[in-house]
Amino acid sequence: MLFGDYLLDIKIVFFLVLLFLTISTLIYKFTKRLLLSILIFSFLSNILFFFDAGSVFYRVYNLQWFVKFTLSYWPYINIALFILLVVNSIKTKYVQE
Repeated sequence: MLFGDYLLDIKIVFFLVLLFLTISTLIYKFTKRLLLSILIFSFLSNILFFFDAGSVFYRVYNLQWFVKFTLSYWPYINIALFILLVVNSIKTKYVQE
């Protein structure tokens, strides 16, 4: 739990997720790289939920599966997205030459 009260905690988490979505959208708007914006949104959201994994909110609303997903699977999804981004960047670089 980040902020003591689980209702305040979830409001702040939702606000930050919307902020991350806005940042991701702006990155897409300026770079036109969809995979990069998805990776940034996923990475920032994963960090946020990782630090919030001990919140009472998840126990009150029986969302332990989300905590398990955040701690066990989501980091691997981010690694796969990063590898895909690097591979696509390398392909694009060699296609232009």
